[in-house]
This record gives sequence, C-alpha cells and structure tokens, in this order.
Amino acid sequence: MNIKTLVLTFGLALAGMAATLNAQQQKTAIYVHCENNPEDSVGTRFCTDFRDRIAISPRYRISATEENAIRIGLVTLPDSAGVGTAISSVATIQKSGDFLVLLVGQYVQTCGSQRTYECAGSLLSSLDQDVQKLFQK
Repeated sequence: MNIKTLVLTFGLALAGMAATLNAQQQKTAIYVHCENNPEDSVGTRFCTDFRDRIAISPRYRISATEENAIRIGLVTLPDSAGVGTAISSVATIQKSGDFLVLLVGQYVQTCGSQRTYECAGSLLSSLDQDVQKLFQK
C-alpha cells in the first residue's frame, strides 16, 4: 500500500467519523409557546425555566419557529394564594406543508413558587419519554 492510498483511506475514515459524530450531535427542535396571566409570576418563571432546561438539554434545542419542530403550548393559571401555578401543556408535531398534526402528549401539573426549575425538568422528562416512544415505533 503506497502513502497516497494510506492518506486517502485515513481521510475517508476521518470523514466518516465526523459525519457520525455530527449526526449524533443533532438535537430535536422544540418550539415553546407560553400563555400566562401577567399576574402569574410563578407561571412566567416556569416558562422561562422550561426554555432554560431545553437550552441545556443534550437532546433538544429551542426553535424560533414551529416549522419542523415539536410544538409545546403551555398555559398557566395562578393559584388563589399567588404561591403556585397550574400548568396545562400540549405537545404536537406537524410536518412542514402537511395538514396532519400528531399529538405527542398532554400534561397537567401544579408547581409552587420555589420549585419552578424542578417542575420544568419534570415536564421536559415527560416530554422526552413520549418523544422516545413515538420515534421507536
């Protein structure tokens, strides 16, 4: 085997490894739409914490648009004491240019003012489980 063949073989192997690594690093996009009452400070913090959890996730990334992304709609309502919030979430996927909308999951939870980051992590975990089930089929 001459040096040219060896260099070419080595280059092709590196290119293949780089392509594999790049494919492994691609993250699924999530578009977050949050509606909450201006008086619901806990719900506002929850939405921010949920986006932050997605941003640091090894599998997901925030998307600026709904196109080719999992869309999660969040609605929060403050409790009467103002120390917590109720959260309703629906996650869907709609392929670009397609009329079919696929339900990924729907979730309901309550969250106290001191636990918004943990609640956001819990929602992302539930979403991740449903996404994994969906793509395994």
